[in-house]
Amino acid sequence: MAMNKTSPETPLAKFVRGRLATMEISQSEFCRQANFDQGLLSKIQNSQITSVTIETVCKLAIGFDVHPGVIFSLLGRPELGELVIKAYGIDENTFASEREKADGIHSGNL
Repeated sequence: MAMNKTSPETPLAKFVRGRLATMEISQSEFCRQANFDQGLLSKIQNSQITSVTIETVCKLAIGFDVHPGVIFSLLGRPELGELVIKAYGIDENTFASEREKADGIHSGNL
């Protein structure tokens, strides 16, 4: 995990904050429900982490009910999302719809 304390807000941080608000749950509640490390989520929300493991991507995707490709795109690694689609035969139309949601969040359209 790369750490950077002075970075501007990352697309993933914006997404996490927006999803928590949409879901109307707290950080701690999300972590309980998704079996996610609260310290790690806090660092993601504060843009202190610029890369995460595949396990973290999967846990975020499951917890936020989005395709893992959405998280990979927010991390600037859309090719990894495409790899997941190929590996698991996921419907690309579904992924395209989810990617549009992420792009809207990335551009500030929560």
